[in-house]
Amino acid sequence: MYKLVAFPNDPIYKYYEKGEIKPRYYNPGNLFHEVHLVSLCKQDIEAKKVQMLAGDAQLVIHSIGRPSIFSLPLFLLKVLNIVRQIQPSVIRGYGVWQAGSLATYAGKKLKIPTVVSLHTEPDEVRKNNKAFRYKLAKILECYSLHNTNAVICVSKHVEQFARRHGAKRTVVIYNKVYSDQFSREIKKKENRPTILSVMRLELPKNPDYLIRGIKGLGVNLLIIGQGELEENLKNLVKELGLKEKVEFIRTVPNTEIHSYYQSADIFAISTQFEGFCIPVLEAMAAGLPIVASNTDPIPEILEGTGMIVERNPEAFHTAFKKLLGDPELCKSMGKKAMARARDLDGTIMEQKEYRLYKEFL
Repeated sequence: MYKLVAFPNDPIYKYYEKGEIKPRYYNPGNLFHEVHLVSLCKQDIEAKKVQMLAGDAQLVIHSIGRPSIFSLPLFLLKVLNIVRQIQPSVIRGYGVWQAGSLATYAGKKLKIPTVVSLHTEPDEVRKNNKAFRYKLAKILECYSLHNTNAVICVSKHVEQFARRHGAKRTVVIYNKVYSDQFSREIKKKENRPTILSVMRLELPKNPDYLIRGIKGLGVNLLIIGQGELEENLKNLVKELGLKEKVEFIRTVPNTEIHSYYQSADIFAISTQFEGFCIPVLEAMAAGLPIVASNTDPIPEILEGTGMIVERNPEAFHTAFKKLLGDPELCKSMGKKAMARARDLDGTIMEQKEYRLYKEFL
């Protein structure tokens, strides 16, 4: 019987509240019979509400509290006891900070194969956020990358960081987006063209560039997401007189998000740094023309199928205007984006993850 112990970066209830519950996320190919999630919060969601994360496996969630960088050593014994009782076949850590270092520590002490995944580029995080905790996090990064059996990198851009900082083995597996969910066509409403953006409304995202970028254009802008920037963005919409053109939706379940892509005409996003950027791949799978900031690894994902622009409102305005005036260009870009998305399909990435785990069983 194969068992997995995974250390998610965030509590599962947060993913549930945002609608980000995806089938088999922790159990690719239904390889495992039991999936145990060690959740870094005092009390997490009931396992039965998020069972689809584990596919056909039994799902168990163990809540242990949220460690800081300073209190992390106090959690080591607790984690060892939990993992020792479960006796997993493989341990997985999501990220290379608290979750990744706890996973790696347990794997090393108990001689269990361990895989950690890298979802962002930590040096870019430190460049954009000077908080002292991110400097201290270098210690955890070094420990995780040097002591794990393999590092899953969500892009080649992130892989470069892992290799620079001592990872013994790296594997690029893009975040999973299943094209079939997004490629079903629906009839679009007869109204102004819609520009869609899906993102967390917090730094490093720049949703204000998109809002300013539509001024003077006959379009609607739909922003799906929530975060600390939300109130300021709504005030900006009022200030610019765009209340009739900009709509905010705080959250949409993953099982429904495809309908918003399918009813849009253009997808746009601006961000200062990224590890991957799932909404870009979702928009590609839906066959949308894409306008995105020149932020790695977005050009890597698009591979020439979208419009890459500077991070400022004027650049987005110019790109929107060009696409709105050229339906054939939109159609051509969307078709190429959809073909590229098929090459990165979630079924392909799920099999890569399945095969990596299988090596350690």
